[in-house]
Amino acid sequence: MLSKLYAETSQGNVRYWQSSGTGPTIVFLPGNSCNGREFKRQLDSHLGETFRCLALDINPVRGKHDFTAVHPNEDCSMMQKSAYVALEILSQLNINAQDVVFFGHGYGADVAMQIAAWQEEKREPVKGVIAAGYAAVENSMAGIAAGYHFSHEVSEALSKEMLTEADGKLYAEKVGFNPDDEEEKFAVKAAFKTDGKYRAEMFKTFEKSLNEKQFVEKTATRIAILFGSLDPNVNSDYLHSLKNELGHLTIKTIEGAPQVSFWTHAHEVNNFIENFIKTS
Repeated sequence: MLSKLYAETSQGNVRYWQSSGTGPTIVFLPGNSCNGREFKRQLDSHLGETFRCLALDINPVRGKHDFTAVHPNEDCSMMQKSAYVALEILSQLNINAQDVVFFGHGYGADVAMQIAAWQEEKREPVKGVIAAGYAAVENSMAGIAAGYHFSHEVSEALSKEMLTEADGKLYAEKVGFNPDDEEEKFAVKAAFKTDGKYRAEMFKTFEKSLNEKQFVEKTATRIAILFGSLDPNVNSDYLHSLKNELGHLTIKTIEGAPQVSFWTHAHEVNNFIENFIKTS
């Protein structure tokens, strides 16, 4: 059973999805042009029946949210602003971040790493972070170039303030959704509705964000990165070169999967998540 709910935050009314489970909490954070519905096959499954699963729509919807508005720290990155919003929602639900396993897709993984870094600084580490479609790069344009392979057509499409339906289809296809499938058309609509100003702000403020390569290689927090073997955007060689000094990093390849392995190979990914939690 999947519930659609809303939380009033400093950035407006933010939608989130919740499963029926009552076990330990898993918080899912979507990619930069999608929403929490991409985790339907986690929340509406045995995983969601067992664990308390939340999927937060952290990406601003055009005309509804303004994540560039006032924040506790004005001089921060877009990723940090999204992290503030996620923590606001958890606070309203009386959920302590240190009791959570975070699962992030792409930008959502960036946000999860930022939360994990803050919690580690407070000596209240999160239970762990699982990432998909993610490369843990340094906070620079050179870092992005090292960890990702973005095609010119995708970069051009996502640089627009307003995406067309064709742009939305392109995004959905590149990450692994089928935009012609009725169940997967939500990905096209989500990309179309995401506020392009936020994407521009994300890149503009990227150098103010966390150095995720450094964090992942030094953290005592358990990290797992899922790599879909058919993902055209993540640099596999770079990803597999990452090493954690304490042995707390796992790189898991999902064979035959695109970037959204959690959608196309949900059973395998859900089993991985459950085992990750049980061994925390």
